[in-house]
Amino acid sequence: RALRGAEHAGCHAAAVRRKSLHFVPSHRQRTLGAMTKREDELLQVQRLAAELDAGGRAVANHAVALLGKLDSSKDEVVLKAAIHALKLFFVDVSQEGDLGHKKADGDHGDNSVPDASSAEDVYRQWLRRQYSVYTTAVLRLLSVDDTPANLQVAAATALMEAVRCEQGVGVFASGLFTRLITVLCTSRGVQPEVFTLMFTHYFHHADVRYYTLLAVRDTARAARGARNRVDSAPSEAESAGGAKLPSPASAAGQAKRSRTEAGSASVMSVAAAAPVEDEHRLPIEDVARNLYDILAALPERCAGAVGTSQDATESGELTSWVGLEEAGAIKASADRSESAKSRRKRKAAAVAAGGAAVARAAAAREQRAVWANMRAQRRIFSEAWLSLLSLPIPGDIYRKVLLRLHASVLPNMTNPVLLADFLTYSLNQGGITGMLALDGIFVLVTQHGLEYPHFYDRLYQLITPDTFAAKHRAQFFKLADVFLSSGVISAAAPAGRFIVAHAAALPIAVSSCQ
Repeated sequence: RALRGAEHAGCHAAAVRRKSLHFVPSHRQRTLGAMTKREDELLQVQRLAAELDAGGRAVANHAVALLGKLDSSKDEVVLKAAIHALKLFFVDVSQEGDLGHKKADGDHGDNSVPDASSAEDVYRQWLRRQYSVYTTAVLRLLSVDDTPANLQVAAATALMEAVRCEQGVGVFASGLFTRLITVLCTSRGVQPEVFTLMFTHYFHHADVRYYTLLAVRDTARAARGARNRVDSAPSEAESAGGAKLPSPASAAGQAKRSRTEAGSASVMSVAAAAPVEDEHRLPIEDVARNLYDILAALPERCAGAVGTSQDATESGELTSWVGLEEAGAIKASADRSESAKSRRKRKAAAVAAGGAAVARAAAAREQRAVWANMRAQRRIFSEAWLSLLSLPIPGDIYRKVLLRLHASVLPNMTNPVLLADFLTYSLNQGGITGMLALDGIFVLVTQHGLEYPHFYDRLYQLITPDTFAAKHRAQFFKLADVFLSSGVISAAAPAGRFIVAHAAALPIAVSSCQ
């Protein structure tokens, strides 16, 4: 009996061991295990960040471990902690000049080429490689569809800090910023919270406004160049619902178009540098939609004198993201249109006011920035809008553009007549599109001397029974009244024809309403 009992106990123990080999953890146990792994990973990132902040160059390799987390980790909290730690690290090394952008006192020229033979230069080259990996990884987080909104906001914030600090104090990193705007405009995965962050926190700065306009222009030209390469032959212009519109720059002649095409080819490398894979890239109509949203969110003009080359920093109204204007260490770059005689007179006045030595010392302390020049702001504003309007625009955005042109765009352009082709094309479409184009046409005819011989023929064609039921009918008839009573009309015949067309359409409109 004892032998049989021992044998039974041994069989039971063996069965228990066999059962343990096939143990499946419960959902609660799996959840606790994942939480423990996440906590361990977060503690590791926090330890690396603390040691990197305290140890400096001695533990610079911790940056490589943190960069590895950006590629391997899927946890939002861990990724945000790694981005924050790397942001602080690269801001510190850029301020110390270790990214290779350090300049001598009073020297704000080009960066010198490092000597690879010294250990210091080898370290700086290594840092620049890690910094490139960092910016590319953070940009990629903005283009991935499943990236949480809070994580994308943290990524965009880190990139804007890099834009401010990458090239040293007071220098705007336009190349990195252009890559950021390109990703925002061309990627499917960007969350609306990222656009809200850019609109509310950064776009009111003069330097951000200038380089945003520059990036919009380059992105639009690159998108149009890519579209032209795909299409073997350009399609005919269609109606506003997603049609390819004629380029507004055609009024400037073939030379202007040639310069535009050359610019499109030169910026393709910028678009290619943005880490947006083909499956995450938006179609060109949605790219145009994003570009319009950015242009609509930008301030219409910078603080200071609009339309002149006045240095707005003198009035204290100009603000910048790089922050040099608060210390009075930034001045607008010289106008391209300024004559040599005017330049000599300006310099002579400065020398007479403070003496030659004082003038030279002040010039050495100042950095000249193109974004602080009001004429440069107007010029790039015009180029950005012209580039956008050369893209295929969705119908809803097309109507929004027409609503904005007369009040927000035309007054701030260097040459508003460049939009004559676009507006006349829109007027010829008839319907609501033609009605919305009237405001812009009116501004060009009355304020900029546009001659449009067939304007009244197009105006009569807009008077249909549907006009009396249109949403913008009150604005249409108000503009028609202004045109008919304007001094640009040389005879009373147009008014008579307008009355006849009005009388013919009104009974039909009334009967249809009944």
